[in-house]
Amino acid sequence: MAENSEKNRKPLLSVILIGIIVILAIVNFAYQPTPREEWQAPEGATTSKNTILEYNWRKTVFLGDSYCAGAGASSQTKRWTTIASKSLHWEEFNLCLGANEYFFPKSETGEKVCGAATCVDYAAQISDAVATKPNVLIISGGRDSLGLVATNADEFKAQVCTLFSSIRKSLPSAEIIAVAPFWDATEVPNDLILMNNWIYGCASQNGVKYIPKSFNWLAAKSAISGDKFHPNDVGHQIIAEKLIAWWNSTNHKKVA
Repeated sequence: MAENSEKNRKPLLSVILIGIIVILAIVNFAYQPTPREEWQAPEGATTSKNTILEYNWRKTVFLGDSYCAGAGASSQTKRWTTIASKSLHWEEFNLCLGANEYFFPKSETGEKVCGAATCVDYAAQISDAVATKPNVLIISGGRDSLGLVATNADEFKAQVCTLFSSIRKSLPSAEIIAVAPFWDATEVPNDLILMNNWIYGCASQNGVKYIPKSFNWLAAKSAISGDKFHPNDVGHQIIAEKLIAWWNSTNHKKVA
């Protein structure tokens, strides 16, 4: 009888062992880490990059004006900074503000003059930008300062150069990029081209990469919103695609 009982237990133990092995296999499969997808550049882009892990996942800060803040877009998800960040796998920190600029002249009382309730220039935001410890800092703007080309040219140029110098000293390892001032579907004024050249000069002196002639990106009327000033969703998409194409065709530091 004992011998028969022992024989009956052997198949049962085998079934239990097989069950345990199956359960362990399922658990092990469920906890396998998901590999990151191989990074793919947009069609037509020239790039030597290899993987998202090695070249992307960058913490990116944007400083800029209303264009950068998303004016004209139907939602924040449609603004160019967010579209580009999502495509390039960046962690976006958008510090852009409407009426924000490189430089504001001061009135006789010493107050900044910008036509808004509060004038916040880029220099005032350096500490906020530095606090995020970004891998990339992108500065965009200049259109609202167009009138200063004729009235405060020397002061404007000095402020832009000082700004880039301060940012470079505060973020010695970050990749700093300046984008030329945007324009709309009307003819680009000569003063804007002159401003573009000034910003480019200051960028070159301080190790800042510069994306020139972005004032031509919104030349199509279909890219401009009803206010005839800011880009609509189409315009924001165009800016994002131009930035993405520039990024993918340019060499960049690896992210540790």
